[in-house]
Amino acid sequence: MMKKFLKISLSALASAIFATTLLGALKCEEFFFKKGDKVCFAGDSITFAGEYMAHIQLYCVTRFPEKNLEFFNCGISGDKAFGVKSRTAGIFRYNPTVITLMIGMNDVESGLYGPQTKVTDAVLAKREAVDKRYFETMPALMELLTSEGARLVAITPSIYDETAVLKRENWAGRAATLEKYSAFIKDEAPARVALVVDFNSFMTQINLREQQKDPAFTIVGEDRVHPRGKGAFVMAYKFLKDAGAPACVAELELDAANGEVSKSENCELSNFKKTKDGVRFELSEGSLPMPVMDIAEGGEKLVDFYKDLNREILCVKNLADGDYELAIGGSIAGKYSAKQLAEGVNLAENTHTYQYEIALSIASCVAEYRQKAKDFVFNIEQIEHHNLKSDMADNPLSDAEYVALANEKLSKLDPKSKDAKLLQRYLAAKAKQGEYLRELAKLRFELNEKVNAAVNVKRVYELKLAHTVLEP
Repeated sequence: MMKKFLKISLSALASAIFATTLLGALKCEEFFFKKGDKVCFAGDSITFAGEYMAHIQLYCVTRFPEKNLEFFNCGISGDKAFGVKSRTAGIFRYNPTVITLMIGMNDVESGLYGPQTKVTDAVLAKREAVDKRYFETMPALMELLTSEGARLVAITPSIYDETAVLKRENWAGRAATLEKYSAFIKDEAPARVALVVDFNSFMTQINLREQQKDPAFTIVGEDRVHPRGKGAFVMAYKFLKDAGAPACVAELELDAANGEVSKSENCELSNFKKTKDGVRFELSEGSLPMPVMDIAEGGEKLVDFYKDLNREILCVKNLADGDYELAIGGSIAGKYSAKQLAEGVNLAENTHTYQYEIALSIASCVAEYRQKAKDFVFNIEQIEHHNLKSDMADNPLSDAEYVALANEKLSKLDPKSKDAKLLQRYLAAKAKQGEYLRELAKLRFELNEKVNAAVNVKRVYELKLAHTVLEP
């Protein structure tokens, strides 16, 4: 009878474990990016800067190391919708499974909105023609970008800030035109793309909210255009939220009295032991917390980042009253009261944990990759796009043709001129194009390898009554 009961119990346990594993897998599948995705970020200078892409990349590699995702910067400064359309071959070279597209800031033709521009019938006609070209180009561009099977993410243009009190002159009307472009994307894109992300409305909402407290606040730069720092972080947050990114890094709910685990998500506890003044156990987690890079410049404070995207919860109930030192891997990470631990603490907010320090080293790798990817675009692709094309033909030149054209143009220039120096820089970089691409591929591989080596590793956690009491 006991053997029969044991057999049934083990069978039920196996079913429960299978169900839990399956549930976790299903939750993971809600996230937009799939295992092995190659993601190209297409756009203008805002995308080329690589900041919002870097935050998205850091989240993905720390949260889903097993997905082995790859990210590519395909932004070019000054680009417009028809410009992206002319250079899709450069995007397809990476065999992307996902392409994100944010374009529109330059399509507005800022000169039509300058502070010295008189709004005449001729200017209004030009604005209308510019808008018409955008509305006609975008559907064709979306169709082209999905023509080889990539899932397309259409992103509304980031904002032009007309409401901040800044020294920079205001180009009135530009913001409204970008809102018009955003409305067009939200209307037209859903039937054509896999996901629509609305940066424009979200950034406007935060901008206006913060300007009620400080009229000089801007979510973009002092130039009213480029959302670096906090703006780029907010953009990444919005992208991840709309892409279904889960909040959980890992979550453990543990009873200190008996070691019983009432909740365990993306982590595994072992070797629980009650000690004279606390508890000790081993814990392995399937992800790392996402550290906030310096380039965020406080952007995480403008959104519910930790609540919505970065929850690494440790909850230990039934500890004796008092304050406890938490050590992870033998190093003191912080001090918490029994009450705080019973309610659950978010370790992702603790910059002294062992896993956070590892995640910071991952962030450094992402920052290095961001810079090298920018260098490649700046020294090669941007020059080919803007300086080595006589028209906007959809048929790109071969590498040999680009080099020949650059040499031909260079031969007609003063070697000391600005244009000559640009072409000299291009030719030097172009000669090392293969080396550039191999180095970027090596960095992507090493980044994924480093993260995978850091997760699912048992680390010793110890909660021990502290000698000093926390201040209330």
